[in-house]
This record gives sequence, C-alpha cells and structure tokens, in this order.
Amino acid sequence: MTFKPRVRDYNLETKVSNGHVHLKSQFILNGVCVLWRGYIDLVRLDGVGCLEFDRARAEVEASLLREQVEQNSRRVHEFEDRRRQQQQQQQQLDQERHERQERQERQASSEAEVVEALLRFSEAPQSGNPSCSPSSSSMSQSHQHQHQHHHQQQSHHHHHQHLNLQNDHNHNHHLS
Repeated sequence: MTFKPRVRDYNLETKVSNGHVHLKSQFILNGVCVLWRGYIDLVRLDGVGCLEFDRARAEVEASLLREQVEQNSRRVHEFEDRRRQQQQQQQQLDQERHERQERQERQASSEAEVVEALLRFSEAPQSGNPSCSPSSSSMSQSHQHQHQHHHQQQSHHHHHQHLNLQNDHNHNHHLS
C-alpha cells in the first residue's frame, strides 16, 4: 500500500510491508534541501531513518531563489528609476520656480525704480529751482514759452471778435 499526501508543499510517501511503515519525505533543514528515508516497526513503534541531500529539490529551490532575486532586483531598479525621474522632475520644477521668482523680482525691482522716478518727478518744483536738471529747466522754459504764446493768441482772437462786433453794429446802424 502506497500514498503521497502533500505536507506544506513537500512530499511524504509511505509504504507498509512486513510490519514496517517505510517513510520518505522531502523538506528543508537549516536552508538545505534534504530527503528523509526510514521505517517504523508497527509492533515495537521504533524505527531507523537517515537524511540525504536532495539534489533535485535543491536545483528547483535554487532556481526559484534566482527568479525571486532577479524579480527583486528588477523591482529595485524600477524603484530607483522612478525615484531618479521624480528627483529630476522635482529639480526641474524647483529650477522653473526659481527662474519665475527671479523674473518676478526683476520685474518688481523695475517697477519700483519707475515708481521712485515718478515720485521724484512729481515732488520736484517745476520752475525756479536750481536743483532741477538742465533738461527739466529747458522743459520748464519751453512750457512757459508755449503758455505765453497761447495766451497771446487768445488775446489777439478776442480783439478781432470785438472789432467784428463793432463793425456789425455800425453796419446795422447805417442800414436803418
């Protein structure tokens, strides 16, 4: 009589003959694949057994271990690649943020310079101040000259209107 039950993925074979149960089992003992062979006397309930190196099972286990190591190695490489890509992306984002901040700072500085110049210009006296730059003085003199010329034109225009009104009045008076 022979049967092969599976015990934790290892084989256990038994065979009963002449009052003995013959056993054969594969297992791993301290990391080594072994095969236990022996028998038990059914009357006395004692027996004899020995351990043998299980070369076939060791090759299977070694192959499984290599596959597991390779798979773990691939996972580690994939993880490192993803981490490296994330670091590169983060560095790129940091660089873009730094460049954007620099542009904003330059723009703010430029705008501040313009505001300061406008404030200085608006606070500066328009005429008669020796601290004005030559260009400001010439602009002020030019502005004064334009203002005087405009005022003279307006006076001349009013004088002509007054004369025209008098002529119209005299003309209407003659007709009546």
